[in-house]
Amino acid sequence: MPKTNEQDSLFDIEPLQKESKETITGNRLSPSKLEKLSLIHEMYEESDDELSFLSEIIKPEKQPSKEEILKNAKWSIYGTQVHNLMYFAQIFERAKALGRKPKEEDIRNTFVYRDRQFYRTMRELLLLTDYDSSNPSQSFWNEWRMKGQDFNPEDNSTYIIKPDEVQKIWEDSPVPLEDIHQLYESMKKEDERKFNPHETLLINEVTTITNIYFSDSNLQVPSVIDEIVIPKNFPKEPIHIVDYKTGKQFKEPGVVEKKQAFLMITAVYANILSKAGSAKFGPSDWEVGHNIYEFPAFKKRSLRVLPVGSIYAEDLIKDIETINNCITFSYVDPLTQRHIDFTTKESGTETQEEMAETLYYLNSLNNFYSKYKEVLGARLKSNDSLYHLPTLSKDLIWHSPSTYQPYLI
Repeated sequence: MPKTNEQDSLFDIEPLQKESKETITGNRLSPSKLEKLSLIHEMYEESDDELSFLSEIIKPEKQPSKEEILKNAKWSIYGTQVHNLMYFAQIFERAKALGRKPKEEDIRNTFVYRDRQFYRTMRELLLLTDYDSSNPSQSFWNEWRMKGQDFNPEDNSTYIIKPDEVQKIWEDSPVPLEDIHQLYESMKKEDERKFNPHETLLINEVTTITNIYFSDSNLQVPSVIDEIVIPKNFPKEPIHIVDYKTGKQFKEPGVVEKKQAFLMITAVYANILSKAGSAKFGPSDWEVGHNIYEFPAFKKRSLRVLPVGSIYAEDLIKDIETINNCITFSYVDPLTQRHIDFTTKESGTETQEEMAETLYYLNSLNNFYSKYKEVLGARLKSNDSLYHLPTLSKDLIWHSPSTYQPYLI
């Protein structure tokens, strides 16, 4: 996108304007909505006039067939189960590095933004784990998969794929044994420091809310980041963001993927970077004295409360050197541990000019959405009405031996 005079002045925000940011129009757009919005914006730019664009947008979208929805549900379940198998395998490997079994506090220090019920259920699943099996972390995953899920949506919505159909796909498990075996074999090739809690702080499914203030609009972006890895010697070594991609999702990044990576980098910059130095690594004198070593954690629970970070667009541009030196980003295939490492150019942070261009693009989408919000709202709705993935259950589900067949590699 060629740089324009409008783009040059976009980030020249005077102090008076900063103080009145609350009066500026703002929108809350997730990365997935921004992805859809980007495609619609392309249609808008290619349309002959506003009327033809609006007439096209208000047309109802063609609903996919049930076969297509079932296929999407299966791959969504596959991705969810593989992601969690990866998370759990790492927790068990990190506990093993400390010479002990995983415990509830490890879950708390890995999944840092969950409610008490989540930790209570995970603790119960740890108690059900077969530690004498050939693969305890897979045993835990099996218990989570078969006993820890609630398939009944709270809102009683009518779904195309009924909850009992989703439950059958989930419990039959679309993850074949060879994929599970490959995941564990690939983990052996990873850098051992990642599994050493004395060297690395690792958190999964990190939820953040980032407010980006432009001169003429505000954009709030909620994000869920698969993994953030903070080395003990930070900032000598950067924080690393991992976005796990399975199947066809693991590919060379296109425009959409690059923008989503940029948003995750921005979220870490606004929400995590200032807190990274407060990470407490062991072993402490207490740990040595009791021979019970802990996962690293943040002092004073500084990351226990859902972080809401705010940043001015021009400040991102000014601090580009810090961003490039302190944050890296990769796609990772959990089955093979293949990496696609994003360069600063790919993530839109190589130069101040590229950073400004990316922010200008986001601001353009935000203003476009504000202008046509009434007609765009319906088009940006998610596919939540098609099927409902399970949530962690408050009460564990008990199967009869004939229906519950856990398998281990």
